[in-house]
Amino acid sequence: LGQWPVSLAPGMSWGEAEQQILARLPDVVSEIVAQCVTDTLLRTPQPPGAGEYEPPYHGEHAWIDWSCPFEEIARMCLATRPKTGALTALDGRRQCIWSVGLAEGLDAGSAAPGTILHLDAAGRPVVACGLEQGLTIEQIVAYGAVRDSRGWRDFVPGRRFRVAAGGRS
Repeated sequence: LGQWPVSLAPGMSWGEAEQQILARLPDVVSEIVAQCVTDTLLRTPQPPGAGEYEPPYHGEHAWIDWSCPFEEIARMCLATRPKTGALTALDGRRQCIWSVGLAEGLDAGSAAPGTILHLDAAGRPVVACGLEQGLTIEQIVAYGAVRDSRGWRDFVPGRRFRVAAGGRS
């Protein structure tokens, strides 16, 4: 029935985008109703190929493929918020990754993607990912809350996050 632009800032999570869209909704509905009342509503079909449906990031879509580059993993974290965060597993235990940062100047070299390379100066795990990049896990979801990744005994250098088919480790 109508299309209205919404500005989305780089680095905005799905939850933040959803709030911005919902904030526009009362005005959009009022405008549609007013156009219906005055018989001025123009129906504009979606042009073919202009806008695609993407499935929500849940279930198997929410699991991190550590062979992907940093940017893709960071987007996955944003796309899964405020629900779970992106999912992965470490020794069979599910982990929810809320936010990541690029490990600047790091060349993960031949390390297998998903390997915890070391802890950074702040004590956060640095993990090898695609394109021989490394990322820092900044925040995780644990015990029902978003928490800093420092100090978690599971995050030990040399251990490897892994995900097999279907999101199971």
